Amino acid sequence: MIRGRISVDGDIQKKDVKGVLIVDMDTLDLYGLGLTGTPLATSFQLFSEIASDLNKAHSLDVTLGNWSLMFEKQTMQPKMLTLGFRSDEDTVKASFHAGDLGIMLTGNSDLNSLANKFSYLSGELGKQLKRDSTFNMEELRPEFPDMSIRIDAERDNPIYNFMQEYNLFFETLSLNATISPEEGLNVDGTLLSLVRDTLKIDTIRLNVWQDTLGLLYEANVAKNRFRNQEAFRANAHGYIRKGSGDIFVSYVDSRGEEGLHLGINMEKASEGFDFHFYPEKPVIAYMPFTVNDRNYIRFKSLKEMEADLRLEGDSDASLWIHSDESDESMKEIMVELSQINLKDISAEFTAIPSLKGLLNATLRYVPMENSFMVVADGNIDDLYYEDGRIGELLLNATYMPMDDGTHQVDLHAFHDMSEIASLYVLYKEGRTENSINGAISIDKLPLNIVNAMIPGQMARLDGTLLGNFSIAGTDKEPVVDGALQIEKGSVYVVPAATTLRFDGKPIKVTKNKVRLDKYNVYALKDNPLVIDGTIDGTNTSRPTVDLKVSATNLQLMDSKRTPGTLAYGRLFLNLNTTLSGPLQALRMRGNLHILGNTNLTYVMLDSQLEVQDSFSDLVTFSYFADTLPSRTRRPFNFARSARNAAVASGTEVLMYINIDPVARIRVDLDEEQSNFVELRGGGDLSLQYSVQGDMSLNGRYTLSDGTIRYSIPVIPLTDFTIRNGSYVDWSGDVMNPYLNIAAFTRLRATAAVGDQKQMVDFNTGIQLKDNLEDVSLQFTLEAPTNATIQNQLTSMGEEERGKQAVSLLMTGVYLASQGTGNDNLDVGVALNSLLQREISNILGNLFGDDVPFSFDVQMYDGTSGMGRRVDYLGRFYKSFLNDRLNATLGLRFSTNNPRDSLTNPGGRNKFMLDDVSLEYMLDTDGSRAVKVFRNKEYENLFEDEIGKIGGSFILRRKVKRFRDLFIFRKEDGIVPEEEPEEPGSFGNTDFPGEDPEEAAE
Repeated sequence: MIRGRISVDGDIQKKDVKGVLIVDMDTLDLYGLGLTGTPLATSFQLFSEIASDLNKAHSLDVTLGNWSLMFEKQTMQPKMLTLGFRSDEDTVKASFHAGDLGIMLTGNSDLNSLANKFSYLSGELGKQLKRDSTFNMEELRPEFPDMSIRIDAERDNPIYNFMQEYNLFFETLSLNATISPEEGLNVDGTLLSLVRDTLKIDTIRLNVWQDTLGLLYEANVAKNRFRNQEAFRANAHGYIRKGSGDIFVSYVDSRGEEGLHLGINMEKASEGFDFHFYPEKPVIAYMPFTVNDRNYIRFKSLKEMEADLRLEGDSDASLWIHSDESDESMKEIMVELSQINLKDISAEFTAIPSLKGLLNATLRYVPMENSFMVVADGNIDDLYYEDGRIGELLLNATYMPMDDGTHQVDLHAFHDMSEIASLYVLYKEGRTENSINGAISIDKLPLNIVNAMIPGQMARLDGTLLGNFSIAGTDKEPVVDGALQIEKGSVYVVPAATTLRFDGKPIKVTKNKVRLDKYNVYALKDNPLVIDGTIDGTNTSRPTVDLKVSATNLQLMDSKRTPGTLAYGRLFLNLNTTLSGPLQALRMRGNLHILGNTNLTYVMLDSQLEVQDSFSDLVTFSYFADTLPSRTRRPFNFARSARNAAVASGTEVLMYINIDPVARIRVDLDEEQSNFVELRGGGDLSLQYSVQGDMSLNGRYTLSDGTIRYSIPVIPLTDFTIRNGSYVDWSGDVMNPYLNIAAFTRLRATAAVGDQKQMVDFNTGIQLKDNLEDVSLQFTLEAPTNATIQNQLTSMGEEERGKQAVSLLMTGVYLASQGTGNDNLDVGVALNSLLQREISNILGNLFGDDVPFSFDVQMYDGTSGMGRRVDYLGRFYKSFLNDRLNATLGLRFSTNNPRDSLTNPGGRNKFMLDDVSLEYMLDTDGSRAVKVFRNKEYENLFEDEIGKIGGSFILRRKVKRFRDLFIFRKEDGIVPEEEPEEPGSFGNTDFPGEDPEEAAE
């Protein structure tokens, strides 16, 4: 528990004392010694030197370094601290340094004299406050010591680190204060660039000085435009004198409009204070008011108060604070707020959402002999939040302290004239602790009242919330028991057009523990998302979670595209995860399995791809100060010499994601669905999110099929078929995967073979390769059915082959002659090819996406000696039974076919079946399937078309050994329990997606 070395060396004489203390503490376990309630240990090195003549000369030097504080899951390394102190007959100097924090104190007298003066001033100030309830600085001024203090800090010190814990940041802090009998008290302080969350205040200044009548002060706050926040200027100034005080505050926004213009004057009256408001026409919350003459609020004690203050504004808006007209000393005080239009206020304050409604409120203060009572009522008529109706809200509250130190609070809330919640609490003060006893009741609270507050109307809640809770124990350790129930509860997720239904059984709370006993959340069918476990709030400052979230064959989505949806289609998944640890540092572990019958489409509403101006962003200007600071986080095992303090908290995620190889995912690149990417494939991925905020993804997503339809500039809208074996590989960076994707489209064009021209089938495509941030796009061209043309393409360079591919896509004409690479563009052929393509585009979209249909026109020029003919080819493809059954039907209509006319005179037109296939997956992950087919293929470069009729059994499986191919038992998903090798790193992980995928037919 304690391990270290302590060394003491000293010399004590009658009028001289000197000493040195050295502490080298390796381990000091404060938790093990019972000094703290949570795990905490420390290590440090301390050097201290002291000297004194036991009269007026003293010195002290202390250095604390190599200091570490070890908590349960983090370590903090505070700055080296140095303290220096010197005192002699006429001077006292003290200094303290930690990082860039410096505190310097100087006094022009010896230490004993300074201590005596401060003791005297403290006593006299207490006498003045007790006698007059005010203080008189001029009476105390002759006894002021002559001293000064200066504080400077930036971003590398304990003050800054402490403020970080509350999400507060600043750039520079400086404070200079002096006090003397001649000049009195003077304070000058500045704080620059104060940031809280996304709010940034550029300058805060405070000046305090003393004249012959008392203290004067002025405070200024300046904010420039930051992100989308408007600029403003705020000011407060006034004075504090014997028997009086004054404050005047103002607020001006970036438009020059006053949001606040109000002054309050205080005067000492007999046994109390009188407060007066000015000027005659103040401004409060951008609303102009008129204040009554001779207004006052008189305060003597909590039992003796009087008031007559009336502020009247436009549209009958008013604030009236008044007392009854009785002659009794104890008078009731009424505060009435009437007809405050929330629309006018929200229109001026850009930082708050748009509101509509009229606010009315009353507060009654009733003094009694031994106590008092406060009764408050408030209501908002027909409240609207961002144009969404919440309804009429009413709140009634009563507070009353009792003789025995007990405080009673009674509160009732109403919505549209129906009571929805109530609270009753008794709070009793004690010598060592304060006890509480009460109850909370929730009676049919409609969940739809929060719909208007959901950003972007992304979801809509429905149902009612019921609950009853009892509260006991102390204010430090309250004990809550009860139950919460959602009755007919559901949430409609607008972007996914999906409704989730909540289980109707009660959720019990026992001694601050929320028990979720296999609580179900239903989507479309009877397979629910199951939540099982507890949320432990026994330690109110550190509640913990121990939950298991699982689902089997959960159909989360089955929707069609509607306005506002970002995703539609079918989504099936298995989920097996755990959530554990404190709420401030949750750990999530588990498996996510996206099943093969998934067919999901994502719509990129704001990311329409279009031709970009290459020079539009050649020069850009950025305001680098327009960014938010962030905390520096370091894991527990970082070197102690790390410069900045460490803070480790937040959510940590480790998820294994498996996607079945037949799952379909489509991305619509525009709202018209004219450009899209449709993928069919799967893989095994590992996603980790660390407490430092780093996200990492590892694994490979392999594509077996898919289509890219994209209108490349100057190239007509074209469907590219993704080649089997393409993949996307992640090696850490989520946003920068490695791409190896090839896609092609089949085009027929005339090419010169020797002295003749022939119709040749080309595979024209694109290939994406390298990391996404530096991805290269290449155009590819192949002639799989013609050896001569293929050899010609092979002999070309990569750049020339790419040019030929682009020209073929643009014009439909193969421009290279045999072996030369020269252009031989036939304008008539190019126009004819363009006409064919436009006909195909028109006819191919007749049936829409629900019944996909492709159409092509093939023209033969008669180079084979059989004359010219035209073939019209149509192809239907449709999936049934959640994509378990896939059917393809090809049709061919041949016109003016001279070959058929030889055997059937007059029958020059012929209708026939082309490619036909029917595939059924025996399981949802696509690992086993049967297929029957009739199609035409090219066996090799020397054969003509070969027709095939047959059937096949397809087995897809990732295997490491040949015998694994014959194991048909499926392994259950297991939640991984192992930890990464180092916190903040992802260790070494083997991914099954990197093994070869074998198929047997």
